[in-house]
Amino acid sequence: MALESKAADRLLSFCSKLPGFPADEAAAAAEARFTLACFRDRSQVLESEMQQSASNSQGLAMLRCENEALASAQRVIQTLWLRRFGVALANN
Repeated sequence: MALESKAADRLLSFCSKLPGFPADEAAAAAEARFTLACFRDRSQVLESEMQQSASNSQGLAMLRCENEALASAQRVIQTLWLRRFGVALANN
């Protein structure tokens, strides 16, 4: 993922603390939403690259693998959120 260094540091910081979300729910929600947005953005890039790489089966397989990893990471964050706070993470 190509992120500016500040965004990359923020993403890495949040992910390194999982599953220990911060006690402040609002701060945790902001970081979780930011992380999920980064993963969604990367997934959209991968979808575009997969359409362009249809003839390269090895490249396509690598892109699909990364995309599945991103989907799994999103589910992990949402599940950890639900377990920590007892409600689904709102998208707003």
